[in-house]
Amino acid sequence: MIILKWLAVIMFAVALLGVGSLFITSDKGDLSPESPTQPSPSPTQP
Repeated sequence: MIILKWLAVIMFAVALLGVGSLFITSDKGDLSPESPTQPSPSPTQP
């Protein structure tokens, strides 16, 4: 049952990477110049 253990570890790592990337992109969105998920520019800009 070593394969099942490795599958669980890989799935856990992928889930952590996915959540981490989501938090990082939502926290620092200005790092990626081309982000199609931005709904509209900030209203504070002139």
